Amino acid sequence: MDDIIDERRIEALMRGLEAVMAELNAATLARDGAAQQPILARMQQIQRQLEAIRIRQDAALTALRDVPETASEDEQVAAWLKAFVFGAKLKHIRSDVMGEDETNNRVARQTYAIAPLLDRIGTGRRAALASLLDHAHPDVRAMAAVCLMKSMPERANPVLDEISRNARGTSAGSTAYWSLSTHRFDSGMV
Repeated sequence: MDDIIDERRIEALMRGLEAVMAELNAATLARDGAAQQPILARMQQIQRQLEAIRIRQDAALTALRDVPETASEDEQVAAWLKAFVFGAKLKHIRSDVMGEDETNNRVARQTYAIAPLLDRIGTGRRAALASLLDHAHPDVRAMAAVCLMKSMPERANPVLDEISRNARGTSAGSTAYWSLSTHRFDSGMV
């Protein structure tokens, strides 16, 4: 499953798409219709590859979030934490690598919706997200911290502060910055 969120592979496809678009632009400006056709074919091939990846990514996130009710509480928590990590990494891919705001926002909503699922299976189960505050991936840390801002501000807010300072211009940095800004505004701290 990690192959569908392999940043290097997707970056290579995106760079390829950018290069083909530059070629198409040059051929269009030169009014070279014969050159445009093979360029368009290459562009469509890359777009089909990216769409196939998107479809697999969405299906994987849906499958990970679909935890059987018959699973024990501990199994459900473990499965939803795995789905949360995947969703946060996918949010990064969609935003920072693919530049897709609309699909990025949908993935973020699906990932954030895991926190209430944890709440429903037992009191304090949302706290399981605290194990992700030390995750290597900044988007995982940022999203987990956002979900814990109200219940564990002493743990969540320093994580968001650090990401906001050190990951500017990224999906994680934006998540951290806006969450803290909104929290401070709502708290009357601004």
